[in-house]
Amino acid sequence: MEKLTRTGADMQSTGKVLVCIVEICFEAGDLKGMQEHIVMLTKRRGQLKLAVVKMVQKAFEFVAKTDNMEQKLELIETLRDVTAGKIYVENERARLTMSLATIKEKDGDVSGAADVLQELQVETFGTMEKQEKIEFILEQMRLMLAKKDYIRTQIISKKISPRTFDKEAFSPEKLRFFNLMIEMSQHDDSYLDICKYYQSIYNTQTVKDDPAQWKHVSDVSDVHVYLRQSEERV
Repeated sequence: MEKLTRTGADMQSTGKVLVCIVEICFEAGDLKGMQEHIVMLTKRRGQLKLAVVKMVQKAFEFVAKTDNMEQKLELIETLRDVTAGKIYVENERARLTMSLATIKEKDGDVSGAADVLQELQVETFGTMEKQEKIEFILEQMRLMLAKKDYIRTQIISKKISPRTFDKEAFSPEKLRFFNLMIEMSQHDDSYLDICKYYQSIYNTQTVKDDPAQWKHVSDVSDVHVYLRQSEERV
């Protein structure tokens, strides 16, 4: 059936067949067999891209449903392997990589989590929504900070254009971004930069609308202005 639909260039039917194959394997508890089929089907000559996308998306759903950690990691790695270098499944590979990074961090391997997530160049992805791109980049920054790699954090931060945060819809991401920038700058005692970042937070509408947040940000900003002035006098 798979060969007939594939050679007939029937993307919809081929996708359904591939999804059905991985579903049957998963429901039978044969994760090893499912992974073998995923690799085999992906490598088939003339395999249809849309069909592969659907199969990978369905298999990704099974990652969260797999309780055994060893099997979960094997499935993630198999899916990362078959999606490597394929633009049409770059979003799926990015999400798989995020899952892997989350697992590594929970296991205490912060450095490993940071390194694996840093492989992603989501800013170049053409089909990923801007908000999801920003969330990926913010996670890259957070993990690099946790790893205490401040230079890499600075490099990654430049992937986000400040103009992105002009839209109110990105207020949560804006606050998270500038809080990460503050954390990074505190390492170098860069009081002037810290003041600028607090000012950006202060000018966020959601902060202005919350008296408690507004006062806190204002007070902390004033403290760093004082520290900056003291630094100049010294």
